[in-house]
Amino acid sequence: MTGRDGHQRRGCLRLSAADLTTWTVSLNSVRARSAEWGGPGRNVTKVESHGMGCISPERGMDPVAGDAGDAGRRLGAVIAALDGPGFAPCLSDWFGACIGIDNLTVLVWAGNAPPRCLHRSAREESVHASVDEIYCAGGYLLDPFFVLDRSEAPAGVYRLCDVAPDQFRSSEYYTSYYRDTKIVDEMVYVLRPAFGVSIHVCLGRDVTSDTPFSDAAYETAMGLLPVVVALAARHWGHITVDAVVSESGQGAGSGMADITARFSDRLKTLCGVVLTRRQSETALLILRGHSSGSAARMLGVSPQTVKVFRKQLYARCAISSQAELFAMMMPILARLS
Repeated sequence: MTGRDGHQRRGCLRLSAADLTTWTVSLNSVRARSAEWGGPGRNVTKVESHGMGCISPERGMDPVAGDAGDAGRRLGAVIAALDGPGFAPCLSDWFGACIGIDNLTVLVWAGNAPPRCLHRSAREESVHASVDEIYCAGGYLLDPFFVLDRSEAPAGVYRLCDVAPDQFRSSEYYTSYYRDTKIVDEMVYVLRPAFGVSIHVCLGRDVTSDTPFSDAAYETAMGLLPVVVALAARHWGHITVDAVVSESGQGAGSGMADITARFSDRLKTLCGVVLTRRQSETALLILRGHSSGSAARMLGVSPQTVKVFRKQLYARCAISSQAELFAMMMPILARLS
């Protein structure tokens, strides 16, 4: 079967009985919680805007999904849209019905290539206002979900609170970029539909609802994982590393060690600053929001040693603050993309 883009497609989507049972149980558990809160649809507002038919929580309230029949119809629309341009919008619609989201972003990663945005939808304009000029231009190298991906984490759904460094919200990456997106919480499906290719399906809550994802929402997202994995393999399984890398003009390396090496090399070439491997690793950990203690655990050294690395780093770069480090390093990170 050949898709609209000319790529050879696999056969029809196959969801096992176990997958469908898991999905049905998840929806029934959500429906049960809805009854406990006072019936289906309580504190839920249907929103149709920016091409994103989500069920969004009222401001300050965590959503409770509606009936399973509605979510089932939306899943049917997702399956019907496979191989077509309407797949991601229908996927967003389905997640809205099951979990309640304010925005959806789908990214593809492969090798050293920067992420390519396959889909973006949000009611809050700030969410994607700088995604191209900052995030995809190098900022993604500081993203905790990117770091998670490059650590070869298994396919699954991950919460921001579980993967972000301990000082993420005081990092320059957060204050200079992430905070301006107005996103208040994220859950990301990390999917591997083809060899060497990662797809991130990012479910977001922003100031539209101003409500972080609850544990119940996370449990629902976990219950939907088998279905999401099957859908991703069917719709994005044709994407290859070579196609993504050739489009970006980057090499095929992908590990964190490779990123550190390229970072150090570009810093030397562009700024004349020579750092040791440990100093380069420390710079990236600081920019990602790790405290001295957290960085020490990542590097396998003592917190005092990390402080020494930081002092050496600042001296070699002739700077005295994390803000100066961020301002100096962002152009370097952009050159890695």
